[in-house]
Amino acid sequence: MPKPIRLSYAKGMKAGQVGALELLAQHYDYGRGPSHARKVAGLATSLFDQLTEHGLLPSIAPGDRQTLYAAGLTHDIGSSARARIDAGELPDWASEMTRDSVGVVSYTLLRRWLENPPAPLANTPLSPADRSALLYSVLWSDRGNQIEVAGEELTNASHTRRLASTLRVAQCLDSTLRGLVSGIKVLRSEHWVRILVRSLGSVENEVADAAAHVSALEQSLGIRVFVQEIVEDAEA
Repeated sequence: MPKPIRLSYAKGMKAGQVGALELLAQHYDYGRGPSHARKVAGLATSLFDQLTEHGLLPSIAPGDRQTLYAAGLTHDIGSSARARIDAGELPDWASEMTRDSVGVVSYTLLRRWLENPPAPLANTPLSPADRSALLYSVLWSDRGNQIEVAGEELTNASHTRRLASTLRVAQCLDSTLRGLVSGIKVLRSEHWVRILVRSLGSVENEVADAAAHVSALEQSLGIRVFVQEIVEDAEA
């Protein structure tokens, strides 16, 4: 009788592991500052929570929230000048189209960090599945790249696409670095998902950017996704 096929799923990071990864983000000032990184991480996990509540993230465990948060904190480190210097010559798989990609630089530095990690990660290293989910979420969330890197195992592609596409939408919602998005609300019908964006000022550009980059999320969820702005009264 043939043995059952066992799929490898990420279990989700521990708080100490996330803290160790944040040290890397701090080293590069989070790329474009802690406010942006934490805003993106917060929006990504909020979207994750609500999509989970609607049953749209099958096979993803609650612990993956930590992995997604860590990806949000580190996704932008490649945008700093120091990071680009430290990254040096990028690997051969970075094509001319993606060579200047923030995601490629962030991935490269994050991968090196994991190879020689600080004590919390050295003592409790990431599982292969968590490592894969983190690295590929950071890489794939930038420009929708879907590159599989030789020598870096991709343990579950569909799982990672859901995390990466969630992170991509969150990035777009703070693409102008203004931090005006105060929260999101996910509504679901049989044929679509609507992401309502709350803010204390106009976020027309951020919403337009998110709406223009929902295709990866639509593909991973198997449902149409719309993004809509709702402006709240600041005094309220």
